Amino acid sequence: MIDVKYSLCSVVLQCAVNEGELCGANGLPVTPASIAMIGHFKAFIDSHHHFHDNPFNQYLTQYLDCIRNKKGLSQSPPKALSPSPALSTAVIPKKLTLIFEHYLNALPVEDMDLLATNSLLALYHMHYNMGCVHGLVTPDALVFDGRTVKVTHWAINAITNGGKHCDANMIVPDDTRFLPYEQLYGITVCKKSDVWSLALTLLAIIEPNIKLSDNPSDIVSCLNSKEVLIKVEANITKFPEKWQKFFLSALQPKPAARATVKELLKILEIPVPEVDYQQLNELLRYPKLDTNYGSKELITIHEIYHLYCLAFPATRDQSQEKLHKKPPIFTLPTLVLRDDKSTSGETVKQKSFLKIPANNELQLLPIDKLIERLNQLSPHLFCPLILTPGFNAVYNSPNLPIGIRENDFDYQCERIMIFRRLIEGAPFTRTQLLSCAKVDIPPLYRPQTWAHILNIKWSD
Repeated sequence: MIDVKYSLCSVVLQCAVNEGELCGANGLPVTPASIAMIGHFKAFIDSHHHFHDNPFNQYLTQYLDCIRNKKGLSQSPPKALSPSPALSTAVIPKKLTLIFEHYLNALPVEDMDLLATNSLLALYHMHYNMGCVHGLVTPDALVFDGRTVKVTHWAINAITNGGKHCDANMIVPDDTRFLPYEQLYGITVCKKSDVWSLALTLLAIIEPNIKLSDNPSDIVSCLNSKEVLIKVEANITKFPEKWQKFFLSALQPKPAARATVKELLKILEIPVPEVDYQQLNELLRYPKLDTNYGSKELITIHEIYHLYCLAFPATRDQSQEKLHKKPPIFTLPTLVLRDDKSTSGETVKQKSFLKIPANNELQLLPIDKLIERLNQLSPHLFCPLILTPGFNAVYNSPNLPIGIRENDFDYQCERIMIFRRLIEGAPFTRTQLLSCAKVDIPPLYRPQTWAHILNIKWSD
């Protein structure tokens, strides 16, 4: 019986257009924003997935796919807080749909240590191992899988280059109450921006009665963290001493006085797992190989998504063509930033902001129908006995054209399960792998299969 605890969600980003700008300053053609975002997704997400033994991976949700929509304005993008310049009728903006892992469970409000440990380690990994910032930390950015608190939306700023590829100066969360001083004043987000937002998020989760104003400038204008806590009417004296120090260090309005993630981990006495950085050399040499084998799950999340696209291709395409409209009153700006002043004395141009929808507005993929279909298959299909004498690796007729076989749901289910087990057992299952590959190779595991067939090793 297959039962998954996660959901698959999608968020649509409207890409910027290079209107009237065919070439850049160097004379070369300008790369379209949608293509640049796909490149960032491949480089950034793939590099994250390749560190399969990284202990930090469990604290970040997985991104599964990015789909570039070529049909123009087919689904409303995340809400813009200020209008973009009028686009030429000859230029149609592209859209990029991100598919990612999501959970609908309630957060463990009573477990302060779990919330802080998992979220801080996720930010530590982003800041010091991956070299990026989140910039969208709110309670909606934390999800719970029943055991671990995970951080979601963590790659959006990196993929969109801080919103520039979406024709926006900045990307902000749906709940703007957690914006730090620097974002409120239009300054580029930094590592300490995540510290402020996370501390305020944790405080709001464990103390839901605090008074957070809808206008974040009310608290970022305070002089120090003590004034911030008084402003939001938060009583932290009942917390352990280390937690009091945590909030006093993290809720400093000015970034220079604010603690870093490393300092907060030290305050809460949270050990940082060690990472084998030798994998970086492997990543640079073979960026297309994925060695995340040995999964204990009956079926992995990547297999679920691959089979979903195979079973419901029309649903995947039509989901981008539904026009989601909202009453005009809900599209009005809800955040006014102070963009009329500049430290250099110059007038700052009008800014545009891209707003990421809240969790209850995310579009869920209907994988429940897929699970029902998988449960109708034979249980033996998901646990193939690949080392049993007389093992038959062909569930369906191999005489059909390969194009038909690759779109046959039942056949691909069986082939995917077989090849995952064979790849997990390599090099000891090389003979069986070669035998099965002579019939065909499932697209999902084609790169890994050829790597083993060609005897490609990380040390080569």
